[in-house]
Amino acid sequence: MVLKQRFLKTAVALSLTASAIAPACAFAATPAPSAVIEETASTDAAQAESAALSEKIDSLSKELDSMKARKDLQKDDYEARRAISDIASELAELRSQQESLSKLVNTIATGKAEREYAGVSSTNYLVNPGPSGHMSYTQDAINSQGKSTMVFRYAPNQLYKIYCRPGYLTDLAFHQGEKITFVGGGDTSAWAINTTNVAGTPHLYIKPTVESSITNLIVTTNKRSYQIIVNTSNWYNPMVTWSYEDEDLQSRIGALGAQEASVTDTMNATSLSSLNFNYKIKGNKKLAPNMVLDDGTKTILKYNNGLPKKGPAIFTKESKRGNVNLVNYRVKDNCYIIDRVLRDAELHFSDDKGDIVSIHRVNP
Repeated sequence: MVLKQRFLKTAVALSLTASAIAPACAFAATPAPSAVIEETASTDAAQAESAALSEKIDSLSKELDSMKARKDLQKDDYEARRAISDIASELAELRSQQESLSKLVNTIATGKAEREYAGVSSTNYLVNPGPSGHMSYTQDAINSQGKSTMVFRYAPNQLYKIYCRPGYLTDLAFHQGEKITFVGGGDTSAWAINTTNVAGTPHLYIKPTVESSITNLIVTTNKRSYQIIVNTSNWYNPMVTWSYEDEDLQSRIGALGAQEASVTDTMNATSLSSLNFNYKIKGNKKLAPNMVLDDGTKTILKYNNGLPKKGPAIFTKESKRGNVNLVNYRVKDNCYIIDRVLRDAELHFSDDKGDIVSIHRVNP
């Protein structure tokens, strides 16, 4: 009877300990924004209590095993054996409760870590995916710490997460030629927002007016829509911009096309009379230019049907000294352009003498 009372007293104390842990864990599992410190304290307390409960259960288990092994208990000692059975059931229940508490504590710790570090990878979800599992990913500027500019890759179905710091301004620069038509957010009262235009590029300036805030921002232009998550932090992204790949490539191709559209725009001639077309061309006709002209500072070798597959080495002869010099040239719009006047020159397309073209300026 004494043994039963002893073990039941221990079991009741363990049950009370477990009951005290559960409310603390429930509070820590769903903290309010103003209870971050209490959440940490409750989590630590729950972990300590869970460890203490585990030690007491182990101690009780050892005593129970010792009791079962006692030889002084008679087979007909019904009361003693009933006490052992009751304590064994209580112990099993406490073990189950301790396991549940351990899982809850781990869940709390994991949830706290996710709230602190969520979004480190651009593949983390900011919202729960639907049943199909398909969800747009978030590009996260946390990877640009220590850099002045964060460059996002634009995609219409993605979120962009940036970090702002109280007292500091973050500059968001959009694509040149766009015009901002709308700016809205979930909690604009905690953020100061201004817009301007610099050399055809729209800029949005944003800074937090409170110490802690996270919300979404939607920026609509005449061409695109940007879904942005703004988050306060102890560091910030000074400048944010986007790359547009296909459109940027098309713009570069267009610029090159405009640059190559005309050769004569580089000439210094003020009238047709100042251009000199009086050149004699000898040699391989397949490799010879269709026309040679100069404006007194540059010489242009024009090919009507495209340049030869292999570019030539161009040598110029100095008439007075008889020296031969290799000259540099540029390729533009099916032309070889030399930044000097060629009086006597040779174009060597190979080591074969049959692949040489001679050019002579008639009016030196």
